[in-house]
Amino acid sequence: MHFKKNTNRQTGFTLVEVIAASVVMAAISLVSSTLLVSVLRTREAVVAQHEMDRQAAIALMRIEEHTRETAAIYIPNGHDTTRPILAIGYRFDDDNDGLFDEDAAGAADADHGVAGFDDDGDGVVDEGNVADDDEDGAIDEDPVDGTDNDGDGLIDEDFGADMDGTGGNDDDSDGSTNEDGAEAIIYFLDGTNLMEWHPDFGENVVARNVTSFAVTYEPAASLGSPAVTVQIQMLSYTGDTRTYRTRIASRNSGLYGS
Repeated sequence: MHFKKNTNRQTGFTLVEVIAASVVMAAISLVSSTLLVSVLRTREAVVAQHEMDRQAAIALMRIEEHTRETAAIYIPNGHDTTRPILAIGYRFDDDNDGLFDEDAAGAADADHGVAGFDDDGDGVVDEGNVADDDEDGAIDEDPVDGTDNDGDGLIDEDFGADMDGTGGNDDDSDGSTNEDGAEAIIYFLDGTNLMEWHPDFGENVVARNVTSFAVTYEPAASLGSPAVTVQIQMLSYTGDTRTYRTRIASRNSGLYGS
């Protein structure tokens, strides 16, 4: 008698094995997805933090460059030493004669100091006489001569047509009068944007997500120059506040027309 071998026997996974494999794969997928989301969020946070650091670095670099070369620090000043604004005279040659800011007419500071801003921090903008450049109630008490004549911690804060004190309005002796006024670059906070106002280019955003901007003025010590400490606080990706700070001393204070 011959027996025929059964060649039709079925092979494969049982239902229990399939379910077990599915559970394992689901667990692996869940862990992998969690890890991937964590990695992506970490990367996003790092990128956002680097971008914030980059913005702060650029803003402070611009402020340092302009403050280091300024001929005068207008705001803040000795009347109110810590302010949420920085206004500095920069080196502009409006008449292309090789001299900088040698005449007062048309200057940003010639109308109540820095026009449109509260120079002395008393809450009033552009008060008093137009010749009161530091808004302290006195007129022309500190001419441009490199010294603090009125002892208020400011140097050369008063500008008239005759800035060099020679008795005439042509301070650079080029035949024209009052054609190259002292102008200011201004940094201030507009909402959460740190703005730079430039007399030639207008307003520009230099940093975003800024929660605080504070500038502290330091009067010139003996044989020294005035300085400012600038502090910027920005909102980080995690909701925390990150602080950036720098101190800059002016190298050219009082050097108008140089």
